[in-house]
Amino acid sequence: MGARVLTDATGIVPNTQFYLASQKFVETETKVLDLLLAELREVDSWAKSDNHAVAGQLSSLVGLSVPILEVALKRQSMARSCKAWVCAIRSSRK
Repeated sequence: MGARVLTDATGIVPNTQFYLASQKFVETETKVLDLLLAELREVDSWAKSDNHAVAGQLSSLVGLSVPILEVALKRQSMARSCKAWVCAIRSSRK
């Protein structure tokens, strides 16, 4: 398949969320990546400030109860996982 592990996020983030992109995309679409990071930080901030509302919106979509989703949401951070992804991509360029 030609895939390779760039990093496993050990010591960077406490979760297993990853975003993948081709090297060409990362190198040529820096404005898109910056926008993506900004949007993820905004969503992350909103989700942290109102886990109950987020859980309420997701509940019917994923088939889990609001209380279970609230626990899961408290354990994750979209912005931190995205930051780790960008660090992994940038370190692979060296």
